[in-house]
Amino acid sequence: MSQSRSSSPQHSVASTHPEAAASPRARRHDSRLALILIAVACCGVLAQTISTGRPLLDLTYYTVQSALLLALTTALGLVPRLRTTTALAIVRGAATVGSVVAGIIYTVAIAPGEGDGRWLLDEPLAAVGSTLQHLVLPILGIVVLRREVIGVLRGWRPGVLASLWLMWPLAWALVLAVLRGVAGVRHHVHLRARRPVRRAQRQPVLRCQAH
Repeated sequence: MSQSRSSSPQHSVASTHPEAAASPRARRHDSRLALILIAVACCGVLAQTISTGRPLLDLTYYTVQSALLLALTTALGLVPRLRTTTALAIVRGAATVGSVVAGIIYTVAIAPGEGDGRWLLDEPLAAVGSTLQHLVLPILGIVVLRREVIGVLRGWRPGVLASLWLMWPLAWALVLAVLRGVAGVRHHVHLRARRPVRRAQRQPVLRCQAH
């Protein structure tokens, strides 16, 4: 009786802890998937930066930032001590959702207008970067999310997870709206500052005509 009682807590811990429940073969498979995801993200960003020749400008794009964030958090997930932490799992979920949102926006709104209106037909290297970041990476992100992240956050309410995972795309949209608002205000102030100068330049011309 005492042996059965002492073994039951260990059995419950092993069944609820994803790292303990996973077999060594499954962990190796998950690690290979994570490495493939990191390679796809890095190759996609590299292809885009080589194609455009503007790496600093490319780093300001939402898709590139989402790909790099997903690659970074996935790489951190390869560290055994960090793999099952709740904070990293939440950030990895947000990065995955951000990559999926980028893929949906690109597929629906951007890709049909590229390459003379033919879907995904663009400069070859740019097409490779777009395909890797907008199509391949979101699919890999979902697969890795289901295999590695969901188990860590088992027991969380779906509504809470959804709100946390949407923080990254919502925060990016908020920052973009603020920057556009600031740019619009500055442009409006600049136009108002130039109007008196134009009026002062017209007055001598009118006086000469009247004289």
